[in-house]
Amino acid sequence: MRDSFEVILDTGPLVAWLNESDQHHAWCSEIFQDLTLPLVTTEAVIAEAAHHLIGYHGSADALCEIIESGGVHVEPVADMGAVCKFLRRYQTDFADACVVWLSERYPRARVFTIDFSDFRVYRRLKNQRVPIIEPPA
Repeated sequence: MRDSFEVILDTGPLVAWLNESDQHHAWCSEIFQDLTLPLVTTEAVIAEAAHHLIGYHGSADALCEIIESGGVHVEPVADMGAVCKFLRRYQTDFADACVVWLSERYPRARVFTIDFSDFRVYRRLKNQRVPIIEPPA
C-alpha cells in the first residue's frame, strides 16, 4: 500500500469521464489528463459508478481497464465505524462517507468530485474542510 495519493476519486467524475453524454464530461476529461496516476478510491465509488454506467456501451470494459491497469487504486474501508459516524452526522450516501474517510487517511490529497455543494459542507478530522478539485471561477 502507498503512503499517499494526490487525488481521491469520487463517483461523479468517473462516470462523467466514461460517459460522453454526461454534462461534466469535457471538464472531467480535461482534469483527468493532468492528474498523476494512480488515483485512489473505494469499492463504494466503483459500485456506484458501475451502476450509473449500466447501458452505456463499453463503459464496463473501460471501468475495468482503468482498475486493472493500475490507474485507480481501490482501497477497502478499514474503519467502518468512522464511515457510519459520518453517515449519521450528514445523512448522506455511503460512497461520499467512504470518500471522506479516504480524505482523512490521505489528508494531503484533494477529492475529485462534481458534488461541490455537499463536499463544501463536509468536514473531516474534527472540523477541516475537505480539499476538492474545483472548476475555474
